[in-house]
Amino acid sequence: RGDGGDDDDGGKASRCADAAAAVGGCPWRGIRPLLAVLVGALVASLIFVAVALGVVLTSHRPSVDVSSQVVSSKEGTIGWPSNQTQTTTMTAMETTAVPLTFSSTTPSGGSGQVLPSHLPKEQMRLTSVLDLLVSSNTSSAEDLAAPDSPQGKALRWVLEEDPPLALDPFIEGERERLVQRYVLMVIFHSLRGESWYDKSGYGTEKDECGDSEGGAWFGLQCDDEGSVIRLQLAKNNLFGPNLPREISSLTGLQSLVLMNNLIEGTLPVELAALTNLKALHLYENRLVGAIPAMPPKLTILNLGKNLITGEIPSQLGNLEHLEVLDLMKNKIVSTIPESLMNLTNLQFLRLSQARSESVYLHGTIPSAIGNLRSLEYLDLNSGELVGPMPDQIARLQKLETLTLNDNFLTSTIPTSIGDLQNLVKCDLHGNNLNGTIPEELGRLKKLYNLYLHKNDIVGSMPLSVCNLNIGRLSSDCENVTLSKEVNCACCTDCCEDVVKTVMALGSVC
Repeated sequence: RGDGGDDDDGGKASRCADAAAAVGGCPWRGIRPLLAVLVGALVASLIFVAVALGVVLTSHRPSVDVSSQVVSSKEGTIGWPSNQTQTTTMTAMETTAVPLTFSSTTPSGGSGQVLPSHLPKEQMRLTSVLDLLVSSNTSSAEDLAAPDSPQGKALRWVLEEDPPLALDPFIEGERERLVQRYVLMVIFHSLRGESWYDKSGYGTEKDECGDSEGGAWFGLQCDDEGSVIRLQLAKNNLFGPNLPREISSLTGLQSLVLMNNLIEGTLPVELAALTNLKALHLYENRLVGAIPAMPPKLTILNLGKNLITGEIPSQLGNLEHLEVLDLMKNKIVSTIPESLMNLTNLQFLRLSQARSESVYLHGTIPSAIGNLRSLEYLDLNSGELVGPMPDQIARLQKLETLTLNDNFLTSTIPTSIGDLQNLVKCDLHGNNLNGTIPEELGRLKKLYNLYLHKNDIVGSMPLSVCNLNIGRLSSDCENVTLSKEVNCACCTDCCEDVVKTVMALGSVC
């Protein structure tokens, strides 16, 4: 560039002319036409390839109007019923999402889309969500494939109504939250959430754990990481055929409170997988079947007033943290397992059934019951327990309520009962206890209710007992048809050891 201007073709030609004198000619003018031909050919080739690729892609593009889904897995092929014959197949048991393949025809007259399939991206999301739920053992492929099942409804909600959150099953954190929201909706549909007294938040885009302004789904409490740790839906009109197994996927759950509802079915064995669960309240439902293995960290197990059958599992004695065990008024026929005597943290033990309905405890009261040093409440009434009251009961220094009525206990009332200094209620009526009433009962300064009627006890009520500030005191001190067995000047209720046809209003007899 001798003049400092742009280096254009004219400059190149001038320098080429100068070089030609030295080397015998200028090659530039001959090469330039050849380059033009080569470039043109290259452009034409690229255009041809692009057109051909577009044709191939277009010919392989699936129909977007998908109205039925078929889950294809190692366990077989499961279909979602539809009036349309078109299907979508997927590998649902593998841990890696794969593209969906489609059949070629879609007759008219279908019942509408079941799952969104507008774009390949949505198809991939469907597959990846299914793979996540099945491979993590959250739900079975069969349950997910049934469109009217709680699992099918919850899956459809995740895919169709919850997309604004765009939770990605491949991203840690989002994956766990996707499963959590899905499980909560399975519970909702399994227990007839449409009829709950309070169902606020369920089935909406709201954060299930709430935000800075509150607004968590009803009954939920979460930790700082967004994991559900408490589900409290007591007295909320929950009813349905079963408590879904999917609840075991709420791995952070510490408290499950579903008492005073109408939940039916058996307890899912998957409950044992809730390794962080400490409180299980299912009191007063309609649960049936046997008691399965329980989570190891339980401190409260409340299954009272259900229809549970079988025996009291000895495995409950392995729940070393257990503080409350309530199995009252079920359909249990069982002895008291010796293993329960290992529960040294137990504070509340209620195993009473209903002998009138041919369900009851039988056998004897284990002598090792004295090991339960933390016990404050003991209720074993309405059974067929036999034998004596163990002296070891006197070791239960924290005991406030002792209810052993309506059994077949024999022998005398142990004098060691006077060591139970915290006892407030003592109900021994309706047994075959004999002998006299021990003076040592007068040492129980906190005693307020003492029921001794319908036994074979004789003699007089000790003055030490009459001097207590007792609100209710009963014995067989009536003599309407029989000579009275106990002389008692301070009893609030005098009974006879016979079945009466007429009872005084408010009488315990």
